[in-house]
Amino acid sequence: MKFRLLVKYGVICALLIFICIGGASGARADQISDLEDEISENEEKYNEIQDKLDDLEKSKDDLEDYIVGLNEATSEIEAVLEDLDLQIQQKNTQIEETNVRIAEIDASLEAQYEAMKLRIKYMYESENVDYMDILMSSKSIDQIFERMEYVSAITEYDKNQMEAYKSNLLEAEAARVELENEKAALDKLVSDEEAQKANLESAMSEASQNIASHKEQIEEAMAKAEAIEAEIEASKNSIEKLKEEEERRKRELANGTNNVEKIPYQQLEGDVKRMAAIIWCEARGESYEGQLAVGTVVMNRVESPRFPNTVEGVISQTGQFSPYKSGKYAIALSMENMQQSCIDAAIEVIENGKRTGPWLFFRMKNGIINGTFIGNHVFY
Repeated sequence: MKFRLLVKYGVICALLIFICIGGASGARADQISDLEDEISENEEKYNEIQDKLDDLEKSKDDLEDYIVGLNEATSEIEAVLEDLDLQIQQKNTQIEETNVRIAEIDASLEAQYEAMKLRIKYMYESENVDYMDILMSSKSIDQIFERMEYVSAITEYDKNQMEAYKSNLLEAEAARVELENEKAALDKLVSDEEAQKANLESAMSEASQNIASHKEQIEEAMAKAEAIEAEIEASKNSIEKLKEEEERRKRELANGTNNVEKIPYQQLEGDVKRMAAIIWCEARGESYEGQLAVGTVVMNRVESPRFPNTVEGVISQTGQFSPYKSGKYAIALSMENMQQSCIDAAIEVIENGKRTGPWLFFRMKNGIINGTFIGNHVFY
């Protein structure tokens, strides 16, 4: 009889250990699975950011090469402008020299004209000198011819000089017009080159702004990549800790040392409302038993050294209750007409100390986690 009792007791203990190990192992396996999914998602984001970084770096390099080309083109234009400026200076010098020459020719022409007028006046308007006087005063025919030839030579000289000055003046004027046209063409080239230089400088300014924008985007992407790397590393560390905790838990259960002392709970103002809100979010469509079970999980965590020691702390703990992160919990808190069964369950677990199981976790049934099935949830 005693042997049967011992066997029975041993079987019961083994079952309890199996259930505890299975439940805890399932919880940790679930957490590890969630963390691995999170790592996979973060790695995808990280790879996307790396691809974006590669594109941004290539685009930035292309822009920098583009600016180098613009700088080279600008340098070439500046060299052309310097050469044109030198040519314009030379043309201005030539134009000034031509103007001086024209002025000299004008002066010579005017002097010749004045001298010719005086000679004509002397020869044709003087009362004492006329052709008859030349004829009568000459002592011989040769002298007459000499004097007549002299007068004719002077007249022909004046005529030739006037024609030469006029020809020189026309040539000088034509040269000046040609020089001014050449200078105008050079001025047009300078204007075109300066316009092209202005376009290049505008393009360089725009490219520089684009490079600055690319650098900001690269820095932002790198910061995101570093943050994701940190999240991945944190998730990996959490997985390692969960694995270590699972091994420790198994050893404690095998050695019968799973007696964790509970932390006393001290009720805070608003805890009932908080509890009712999270029960409503998680189990408003479940039976009252299922609502009590959700409240039990929250309170078991509050009294466990592994979790925060307040209702609010447990509900808001990162990565635990999804309604808190999604904003549904905040909506439930603001509701004036809360479902009465959720309020009753909250009062029962907080003020009356009701606990319907030892669970620390629950989730929707998925056929993987072992535990206590209540409605659409499995508690473990």
